[in-house]
Amino acid sequence: MVVKEYRLGQKVDNYLAQDNHLILLTGKLLYVNSSDSKLFDTPQIINQNKEYFSSSDEFFIPIENTQIAVVPKEENKSTKSNKVTVDSKNDKALYQNHTSLAQTESDYPTIKQDYFDFLISKTKQHSLLDVVKITLQNEQAKVLRNEITQHTYRMTYSRISKHIVPFFKNYMVESIAYEDINRFYNHLSLEGYSAITLSQYLVALKKVLETAKAHSWINEVPYIPKVKVQKKARGWFTLSEYKTLYKESIKLSLFHTVITPPSHRNKRDGIFTNQQNLIIGLNWVIRFMVNSFIRPVDLKIIQHQHIEIVKGKYTYLRLNLPETKRHIGQIITLPGAVFAYQSLVKYYKQFNLAKPSDYLFLPEINDRQAAITILENNFRKLLIHCNLRVSTNGLKRTLYSLRHSAITYRLLYGKKTDLLTLARNARTSIDMIDKYYASEVSAEMKIDHIHS
Repeated sequence: MVVKEYRLGQKVDNYLAQDNHLILLTGKLLYVNSSDSKLFDTPQIINQNKEYFSSSDEFFIPIENTQIAVVPKEENKSTKSNKVTVDSKNDKALYQNHTSLAQTESDYPTIKQDYFDFLISKTKQHSLLDVVKITLQNEQAKVLRNEITQHTYRMTYSRISKHIVPFFKNYMVESIAYEDINRFYNHLSLEGYSAITLSQYLVALKKVLETAKAHSWINEVPYIPKVKVQKKARGWFTLSEYKTLYKESIKLSLFHTVITPPSHRNKRDGIFTNQQNLIIGLNWVIRFMVNSFIRPVDLKIIQHQHIEIVKGKYTYLRLNLPETKRHIGQIITLPGAVFAYQSLVKYYKQFNLAKPSDYLFLPEINDRQAAITILENNFRKLLIHCNLRVSTNGLKRTLYSLRHSAITYRLLYGKKTDLLTLARNARTSIDMIDKYYASEVSAEMKIDHIHS
């Protein structure tokens, strides 16, 4: 037996059908003659009817890429019986389901059961749900190996379960083509998602399809549309806006004097809440971020053991943080971060929460994702209170805007700013600084450099 592959529209040679048994493995095949046509779209013997090829104007033609097994008739001669050799009633039922053209037992060609075993093994289909299960198991294993974070896994899980599974739940992964993916893309577009979110959904879908390819269930991952994501500079704060935020954060947290143990009054759905005032220490978060270039994600992982105070010609903090955003490397802060750090250490020492393994910010909260959520929500409240949620050029501000401000201030006010050194210290690249930060710096802002 040999397997031949036919492309869409490529006719099957007539002599093959005359001298061999042809078994449809995958794809769809159309039989055409002068007066009739018949579609074969399931695995079966396609030329067992003796009336086929009684004239020259009939042929088989694939209507999609198709695989056909060719079994020479002389290989199947049997002196005992003209019937198919079957091992059980179930095998015979399977044979009958796959050979709908057979009318009587005498019509069955003599083909051994192992040919059908070959047929079944090669054409086994895999539901997308099965592939999704394996994909998520692989992603969870990456978390255990510290290749990705638990947050990244949760995002992938969310993308897959929210839209990918509902849309493709009835699909076999072998049948998914570009047209299906494009329909999914258009479906998501109607939901009103941003370009970045659309891109994330397609990346998650690609993970699933790559799992199928890794198991040799598909030969290639179908073409996936590319989402054009418009790069926008992130909102930052002018010096006067930064001072306003810092002062107001202190005022709005004055009522806090001690750490309140969690209870039903200040904890909801696993997240600590505070409806009246800002958490104490938000001013330290603001000052620390603006003077250290760190990302919001660093706030939830930074511990006292990651920090060293250096005093000499310059006073600064040396930060040795775990890897985040695929970036590693030491960070050197500005003096303002030293003041913020010493203030929070003094405060938390009275609660025995300034040990090397304790977290800098909200150390009383073990759930670090909850901790960062609290910081983000409180900072949002502060922005709204100060009427600084949106910049004058329409950019929405978030906790990330403090990092943006830190880098932008160095570009504006640093006397000898070296982009390479700045990029490495901020654990980013020169290209990212040019796209997201330097684009906000106009020539007039650096007029002293222009005139120097």
